[in-house]
Amino acid sequence: MRANSLYVKSFWGGKTSLLQENLNFILIVLGFIVLFCFSFSNKKYRLLLVFLIIFLILNYVLFLRNNDQSRYHLFIPILLVFVLMLPFSLLFERIIPGKSQKLSKFLLIFLMLLLFFLEFIPVGLWEIDFNQRWKNSQIYSPSKGGVESIIETGKWFRNRTEENITIFMSCGNELQYYSNRSTYGTPFIYFLPVQEIKELLYKYNFDYISVFDSQIVPDSEWTNFCWIPKSFYDKIRKSYPEVFSTKSNDIHIFEVKNENTTN
Repeated sequence: MRANSLYVKSFWGGKTSLLQENLNFILIVLGFIVLFCFSFSNKKYRLLLVFLIIFLILNYVLFLRNNDQSRYHLFIPILLVFVLMLPFSLLFERIIPGKSQKLSKFLLIFLMLLLFFLEFIPVGLWEIDFNQRWKNSQIYSPSKGGVESIIETGKWFRNRTEENITIFMSCGNELQYYSNRSTYGTPFIYFLPVQEIKELLYKYNFDYISVFDSQIVPDSEWTNFCWIPKSFYDKIRKSYPEVFSTKSNDIHIFEVKNENTTN
């Protein structure tokens, strides 16, 4: 379960505490229960309840992929802050006497601010900082050819290679999509000697290596697993033939298959 989603499992990329996760779950369930109870006596609450249920179902049908999709769950803040305030308002009307409506409004505002500060600011600031690292990685980096270069590379793989090949590339989701080929990469081989790199690529049956210019950084600046240290790129460039480069010369493909690892 995440503070910005309804996951029942805690993923590695989020910044939530157990208290926050449980609080979110309780508030969301409480909101639906209260709305359900009031829907029997008021038609507009029935419509709101139906709308929320359909909205949640559509969200998970459309974005059911992986934990990456939690960024699309933008309706959750609305649900927590506004929708939950409605049943709380109805409860306060029944608990607090009519002459004390100012107290009811004050409590609602207090709850809204409390939820905001406890949930959205700490989690939001952490997520913003966490995702800043992606601005210089792969498809999100400035490049000469942009997405068109990835599409061009994908087309080359579809036309020139077998479907069962494997491409070595960290953060290769976009290339995998446009090429319909498997991509996999690990940063743990970047700083190994050339011979060990070649042995590992051969051992795990990699056929090609893909390098985006936008991924290459000086070794001293390498801090992200999506980036490629310049020394690794130089090793690959000297060890394997370059069989394809985009028109913008910003994506390079090297062939590993049938390479002699003893060189």
